[in-house]
Amino acid sequence: LASIVGVRPSPEWLEACIDHLNSNGSGNGNGHGNRGSGSRGGNHEDEILYQIINTDLRNVIRRVSSSGSTSNNNSPGVQLRRAISQSIPQVNTNNNNSTTTSSSCKAALSSSFRILLQIEELLDVSQNVEDRIAHGPSSSSAPKPSGNQSKRCLKMCVSDGYYPNGQRTKTAASSSGNGEVQVELEHIVAMETSPIPSLSVNSKPGIKIIICGPIIIHCGILHLHSGNTTVCGGCIPSLIPIQQKALELAGKLAGVGMDSTFRALVWNPEKECGIDEEEDEGE
Repeated sequence: LASIVGVRPSPEWLEACIDHLNSNGSGNGNGHGNRGSGSRGGNHEDEILYQIINTDLRNVIRRVSSSGSTSNNNSPGVQLRRAISQSIPQVNTNNNNSTTTSSSCKAALSSSFRILLQIEELLDVSQNVEDRIAHGPSSSSAPKPSGNQSKRCLKMCVSDGYYPNGQRTKTAASSSGNGEVQVELEHIVAMETSPIPSLSVNSKPGIKIIICGPIIIHCGILHLHSGNTTVCGGCIPSLIPIQQKALELAGKLAGVGMDSTFRALVWNPEKECGIDEEEDEGE
């Protein structure tokens, strides 16, 4: 899984997953729970991968207990956060009030880098806000993405499942030993530089992708394209109703489908959506 898919499940999750598959008679062909070494090897690989792409990576990667676990400064989570940190410009102000940047605003992940990510939010930044809301994933009237997909630009919020420090546990430190500051980052931002097949604004939340180096990171944003990104599918079922509710609320706040004159003159989105307005301090 680590070399092909780029994911390293925690021992606890992997044990529970295999026990679940054995109890359901999956992968061994006889319907009985085979707990021998064979069932924990190649017989369950496809079933385990199916479970991974339909599960929150936080549950797959993270360890509940930190006992017996050690920090891994070469883990994909640490490498990714370190590269993102290197690409973020550091602004320094000298005594003359002039500012300089101590970073090239650019970093790169090597060709050997590989990791599984889940996309939790995405939008087409080539469209205006109203069009994005009107034709979002919750729109039954537009099952296919709207607009010219060859000119689209998807911006994504993704997660690798690791804790913000890039480790499997909260307490493990990610110091590299050469004085580098620990980087804590849970959500990663990515943007496609050219359309990625099998990915659109209608993709379900939690869909999994494999990214492989070399990958350019500019100002903290991963640059993805069909050459370094493979879409695996899947979703996180619990995120679907949350996404739909958020889009419905955003549509109401924006007044999507409402007469533009009425919206400009008398529309009060906070009141119509049940959002209480804060009272002025003088009242």
